[in-house]
Amino acid sequence: MAGNHLKRFYGARWSVNVVDPRAILNGVDLVLLEPNIVCVNQTESTNVLARVMVEGGLGEGLVAVADLQTQGRGRHDRKWHSPLGGLYFSIVLKPRIADEAAPLLGFLTACAIATEIREVLGLEISLKWPNDILVGERKLGGILSETVSTNGSLLAVIGVGINQNVKREDLPAELQDHTTTILSEIGRETSRETLISAIISGIDSRLVRVESDSSFRSILDEWVGHSSTIGRSVRVRDGSEIIEGLAIGIRPDVSLEVEDSDGQLKRVLIGD
Repeated sequence: MAGNHLKRFYGARWSVNVVDPRAILNGVDLVLLEPNIVCVNQTESTNVLARVMVEGGLGEGLVAVADLQTQGRGRHDRKWHSPLGGLYFSIVLKPRIADEAAPLLGFLTACAIATEIREVLGLEISLKWPNDILVGERKLGGILSETVSTNGSLLAVIGVGINQNVKREDLPAELQDHTTTILSEIGRETSRETLISAIISGIDSRLVRVESDSSFRSILDEWVGHSSTIGRSVRVRDGSEIIEGLAIGIRPDVSLEVEDSDGQLKRVLIGD
């Protein structure tokens, strides 16, 4: 009954081959989150699916997982190629400290991803501002953070796309030189359930830290520790302006701080 309801309202399709929510729940170790996991075979976008379900009354802890996205999106509404075998999910979280902290939840999620891919799969990950997940110089995945208001409360919808059990040669030709996959890096297929369980647990443990500290400062420090951006020369577009210089830090509003050749500090909020 639930599956039919979701299919009708969310454009999702079910099959016997979807990620198993029971296997995900069996692997999590949680303090704060009470996950409500919905696994579908195909949907337009897990962020769209999660947003509609939040508008229908679900809240923090919702995790929408899909085998395939037909209209996966990245920043600036760019198409995110989402072939079968990848890990595509969105998790709904409360901002915790203040509504203005919602963008920091994407950085918190990125830290969990970087740590858990290393711990579970032995693959070293770096994070590129603002939302890329890298192996070396190649993109492994990305994060799309959005917000939705419901019943007077703001919730963050954090979408994650990771090229997991995907062959690099199956990606579009124009992406293959600067994109990679877990399968290509380690030479074998890996459990999506195990990885998403670890990531959800990693998100939960960091939320505990944020609540204990009443601050995201430790999350920003952790993100910088994983970063391939900080300490390097960058050239970023901020609206109509091109900013070049040395990336020196991340501000609490997740903007990038860049020191230009004249020693002036520039704040880049939405880079490209």
